[in-house]
Amino acid sequence: MNAIHPIVLAVFALSALSGAARAALPAFEGSAAAVSLSMAGAVRDSGVQAWARAGEPRASFVAVNACWSRAADPRADALGMPLRFCFQRLGIEIPQPYHLPFVDGSAMLVEGTPVAGRRHISGGAREAWGWTIIGDLGSFRLPEEKCGQLNSAVAAVYLAMDAEGKVLDRPVKVYAALYDGSPLCRTPAPSVEVSYTLER
Repeated sequence: MNAIHPIVLAVFALSALSGAARAALPAFEGSAAAVSLSMAGAVRDSGVQAWARAGEPRASFVAVNACWSRAADPRADALGMPLRFCFQRLGIEIPQPYHLPFVDGSAMLVEGTPVAGRRHISGGAREAWGWTIIGDLGSFRLPEEKCGQLNSAVAAVYLAMDAEGKVLDRPVKVYAALYDGSPLCRTPAPSVEVSYTLER
């Protein structure tokens, strides 16, 4: 496993995770902008949440029928990171009348193993053809977090969507990283990418 290059580290608003986890996943090459789920706060504050959910949420899917696997690694194994992620279908659900999944009630819809169901959307990046949307696949921690050790991990799936909120049939990617999640750590261990490769 190779260390993540500094230029691909970016904050993509993994709002359910620590700051170290937010920095662990890569950015997108050539992306014009990154968007955070902190935008959802504006919906709550403006008092239009009920209006935003007035209609049934709309969802779109893409058939994937593929698996991504990683090599055996004692550090990832100790954290309980799956050896494989398999998906039959992936989708995005967006509350009406919005077109983008950066509001409360949005979700990544996963049909697969070992992860399935409605998953938290961590953020996204603007692309020439639309958006790349990040869906959380899980976070993992050792029972005891020691400063200077790779004691935590995060995994995510990256899915393409057009500007109107429809999922696109473009290559799906799975990213994961080990990181030091120790609180108040002065010398944290550098994050390391865990490579999940599409099985051919």
